[in-house]
Amino acid sequence: MHADHDPAPLTGPCWDLLPVPVLELTQDAQACAANAAFGLWTGLAPDAALGTGWFACLPPDRRRDLFAALGRSEDFRLEIRMLRSDGTKGWVDLQARWWDETDRFVCTLHDVTDARVAQLAAAADSERFRQLADNLPVMIAYYMRAAEHVCTWANRRYAATFRLDTHSIVGRTLPQVIGEEATRRILPHVEQAVATGQSVSYRRDVVRPEGEARVIEVTLIPHKAADGTVIGSFVLINELPVGDRGG
Repeated sequence: MHADHDPAPLTGPCWDLLPVPVLELTQDAQACAANAAFGLWTGLAPDAALGTGWFACLPPDRRRDLFAALGRSEDFRLEIRMLRSDGTKGWVDLQARWWDETDRFVCTLHDVTDARVAQLAAAADSERFRQLADNLPVMIAYYMRAAEHVCTWANRRYAATFRLDTHSIVGRTLPQVIGEEATRRILPHVEQAVATGQSVSYRRDVVRPEGEARVIEVTLIPHKAADGTVIGSFVLINELPVGDRGG
């Protein structure tokens, strides 16, 4: 049963002893209380954070999803950006517990800025590598070592050679990409690279999507774990000039 009076906020010494920022919020996003850790993280004095005062550290473009979640009267978890005490933007993992007796949420805010920045940096690096790889005049792919070697990444030129794209090729086994017969022919080279942990090069014929027969030079570069175990292989392929079958 809901209280028939306005319940007091969760204030007191125990509240301020908590090591993580905590807010008590109503469904219309009014702050009833904020602990000391919240003040340290945001630079807002506890009293200044009450009501809509805490909006000072919540960028306008981050409010819609939070306000929508607050309106549902149920626990939720949301990653949002907030301003920190030093004026920089950080990311917090906000975990809200609905307190039925008070019609309020008790929210803990865990700083995940370092992890989020690392994730964004990795994504940016991945995108830069993708742009570079897709514009190189060579075919590149990566196959995880498995029963039939599974493709987990390929550049556009490699995928197109086998009538696929960079999305549809992912998850396909080596036979599914290059065919059963071609797999049987190159398997000794793959097994050699895995067994020795050394790069292996060979040449073979392929037929381009438009029907043109070409000769390719393939280099397999083993990918090793810290203990030296081969866990996958990078594949680099160059198309050779017509008539070049030497080597």
